[in-house]
Amino acid sequence: MKTKLLSLIFAGLTLHSLGQTSLQIQYSSNLDSLVYYFIESGVTFSNVESSGHSKALGSFWGGMGSGLGIETGIVLSSGDIMIAEGPNNSSNAGYDFNNPGDSQLNALTGGNNTHDASALQFDLIPEGNVLAFNYVFGSEEYPEFAGSPYNDVFAFFISGPRPEGGYYDNQNIALIPGTDTFVSINTINQFINQEYYISNIGSQYLQYDGSTVVMPIMVYVIPNQQYHLKIALADCMDGLYDSGVFLQSPSLKSYKKDYTEPFAREGAEWHYTLSTANPEVIGYKTISYVSDTLIDEKLCSKMLEQDFEQSAGSKIYHYMYQRNDSVFFFKDGVFNLLYDFGAVTGDTIQLGYYTTYSGDPLEMIIDSTGTIMVGSEERKIQYVTCGDGMVIEFGSQVIEGIGSTAFMFPTLDFSYDGPLRCYSDNNTKIFHNPFYNGLAWNGEDCEEIIVSLEELFSAKFIIFPNPASDIIKINGLNSTVNFRILTTNGTLVKQGSISPSGTIDIRNLDSGIYLVEIVGDDFVVTKKYIRTTD
Repeated sequence: MKTKLLSLIFAGLTLHSLGQTSLQIQYSSNLDSLVYYFIESGVTFSNVESSGHSKALGSFWGGMGSGLGIETGIVLSSGDIMIAEGPNNSSNAGYDFNNPGDSQLNALTGGNNTHDASALQFDLIPEGNVLAFNYVFGSEEYPEFAGSPYNDVFAFFISGPRPEGGYYDNQNIALIPGTDTFVSINTINQFINQEYYISNIGSQYLQYDGSTVVMPIMVYVIPNQQYHLKIALADCMDGLYDSGVFLQSPSLKSYKKDYTEPFAREGAEWHYTLSTANPEVIGYKTISYVSDTLIDEKLCSKMLEQDFEQSAGSKIYHYMYQRNDSVFFFKDGVFNLLYDFGAVTGDTIQLGYYTTYSGDPLEMIIDSTGTIMVGSEERKIQYVTCGDGMVIEFGSQVIEGIGSTAFMFPTLDFSYDGPLRCYSDNNTKIFHNPFYNGLAWNGEDCEEIIVSLEELFSAKFIIFPNPASDIIKINGLNSTVNFRILTTNGTLVKQGSISPSGTIDIRNLDSGIYLVEIVGDDFVVTKKYIRTTD
């Protein structure tokens, strides 16, 4: 019944007016009514507020006939909402109210000031574990200001408890699907992410020169807990050239969905030994947690794989999520099983993405299980047989929340990747892999780059104190050696020589992380230290 009443009550329309093909807009100050018709199902709301000019908020209809992709809904603008109505007969339509911007939106612009901000915000309680709605963003800044600082900004800020722990603290959920990139003029336009962009040049029904396709919002929530949603929009740099956000009514809904969670904890980092084409050089590789993101409605960990040797290495992004005890990774457009921490002795897990020499899917056989301490936490460990001995291998131990002690993913025989050196996250101190059986490594420094393997066993060099503010020493020297201090991007900032009892003065260096190359007659070892100002 609510849907039928929407066409008559939402904007005070007649049935005849709904037959029009051009976009129709009217101002509205009835905030409760706007939000009421924004809701489709499963959501209750309260405490509705708006800010900005009274002509910057209202309702619209006729969106399907005008090519907007949404028939009815709420519209917010950085100017007068009436400007959005067609035809497209101006390349610079806008109205400057000379109103202030929004401090939260300023933070999304890289330091540029915003102007003529408008916002609609309210509290809500979802019934399910998912909150979702649809919208379209349009702007007169298109197409000529794409890629410029004149990047009108909008956001959907949510606050409330996160299902995996912690808190959404005004987190912007207006993201390009499958990424953690905010939707804006500079991220969706005629040059980048074109599949989400529509040019309205010459349109008889829309004034904005460009707009997005209908974009979905989906975020995981905790049922029956209170959240706050703020929908905000503003001009950037100046108050000219308006932009607008169209919210589909009804589309705000909450429902129950099979819950997935990111695989990696915040701050998670894996360190692996990395051999190179030069057998005299052993570096390391990291896989690091970057952020959480949605792919195909699954909450994933975005993780960066990066090489560290004597020169900069490759960078690869991975996307992984966990459902119950099963871990999946995104590859070639689909999710594939990688681990099952719930498997028990005698189970066989089929890793269908990978194939063996015979062409059969790779299988992981659980030989036995147990527990292992990772920091102060007891975790499951699986002792496995996985690999064909000819083409592909996947190590002999799998630790819950960490993965294989060989490498995160199966590797080809003679791969340069692995084994695991260390793991850590925001809640776990450094865990040294007790099963390490790879190339030479001192077993202590997760980020050690080694040249000349023999020297490793005769001298374990330690920088101390670390962190340090004025001087550092090198423990483990048997003779005078040369040293070089570099920034993490390879810039040389200091060099010289040091004896076993000598010190290095670092008082003239800026605070930050540095690499110290210790250079002997037949070895080079790289160590890391932190320069503080204390």
